[in-house]
Amino acid sequence: MLSRIIIALLGGPILIAILYNGGYPLLIFTNLVVAVGVYEYYRMVEYSGKKPNKCLGIIFSLLLPNLIFLSEKDILKIEISSIISIFLIICMSMWIVENKVKNASVDIGETVLGTIYVSLLFSHVLFISFLSNGGKWLLTIQIMVWVCDSFAYFIGISFGRKIFKKGFSEISPKKSIEGSLGGLIFTVFSLFILNKYFILFQGEYYIL
Repeated sequence: MLSRIIIALLGGPILIAILYNGGYPLLIFTNLVVAVGVYEYYRMVEYSGKKPNKCLGIIFSLLLPNLIFLSEKDILKIEISSIISIFLIICMSMWIVENKVKNASVDIGETVLGTIYVSLLFSHVLFISFLSNGGKWLLTIQIMVWVCDSFAYFIGISFGRKIFKKGFSEISPKKSIEGSLGGLIFTVFSLFILNKYFILFQGEYYIL
């Protein structure tokens, strides 16, 4: 718990500034997260006995956020779907050239999934940053994550398994339904509070 507080105090202000201001610092941050995330993903896949093309997957995973950023800044226009298609074709071609038949579809699928699941999904922070109020939305999302994590933890510690005895034992032994519900409720409530200050919703979508 102490380590979490120290990390939050040191890294929190930096993260807030990056998310709110966007630009190249956000791009660098996105690349770092994607690099670590996709590496861990392929490591877990390899641990399960599958053989993805880790090198190729990491290259394309790091290529995606940079292409998205350049496209959003109108420096280089390119469809992300085209990049994914090219990536898939290259993966299939490499397996054919290397004459890898056994479990080829599974290994190719895991290679492509790593890029889509980790890189493409997380790179949406870049898409959001270019929207109206993009910086405010990213900051709001991060605060909501902190709120959910914190209240789920404290409510789980205080009231966990007192109402719902089984909890989420099969998924995570330490997770409780009470904590999850508490995190969800306070997260939704925090959105209403943050909207009062950030005016995230406008026009017909405005929350009273």
